[in-house]
Amino acid sequence: MFGFFKKMKRAKQIQDELNALFPQIGMNFMHLHPQIHNIVLRHALQDGAPHAFQTFVELSQTISERHPQLSEPEKAALLHETYVAVAPSLLGEAR
Repeated sequence: MFGFFKKMKRAKQIQDELNALFPQIGMNFMHLHPQIHNIVLRHALQDGAPHAFQTFVELSQTISERHPQLSEPEKAALLHETYVAVAPSLLGEAR
């Protein structure tokens, strides 16, 4: 039972770190799509909040650069699809 509380405390700490990082790009971490939020949080628990944040920024920038014709909602949908597709490799899971 103690291990559970320790993991929850660590998750809260990482979430706080992400909450502090996302305003740098004008976003609120808590307002991300729930699946993206969970993937970024799990990635941060594994590799650290700065690394997970940098991955998010790089994916977002890549989508914007490669698909400038897309509207913001379309870019958000593509970001969601991309995160769901790459989550296994980001998190070291088998597909």
